[in-house]
Amino acid sequence: LELINSAKAKLVNPGLFTDIIVGFPGETEKDFQDTVDLIKQVEFDGCFIFKYSPRQGTAAFNMRETLDNEEKVNRIKILNKIQDEISLKKNRKMIGKTERILVEGPSKKAKPNQYMGRTESSKIVVFTNPEPVKNSFINVKIVDVQGHTLFGEKI
Repeated sequence: LELINSAKAKLVNPGLFTDIIVGFPGETEKDFQDTVDLIKQVEFDGCFIFKYSPRQGTAAFNMRETLDNEEKVNRIKILNKIQDEISLKKNRKMIGKTERILVEGPSKKAKPNQYMGRTESSKIVVFTNPEPVKNSFINVKIVDVQGHTLFGEKI
């Protein structure tokens, strides 16, 4: 936490993302609650959550699993719900702000002339533009949020 707090104090809007594995052999209810508390305290920009599955050749392969699949899935749902709420809250604060984004290319789920890029903190922004140059930087004003995706207008 010291490193995260230091980054937040020294950097303007650092993008904080993490990976979490639930159901690792030996994971207790307290371990899980500690993870919940950490997510709430840090307020990550994004969190990629997976359930543990044994991988041959790893130290954990022969460890006895302590959680059944149903409990692992339940824990993933709990963590995703918490993270979704945090991401939406943080993204809503960006509405009206101008962001410099790196153009990645056409948006995979969007309409014609809609493109996507990433903010300096790695958040996805979808915007409309005739033909932006891939790998170039443009400024957009954030006008809407849907889940983890920001929507912007080129300035």
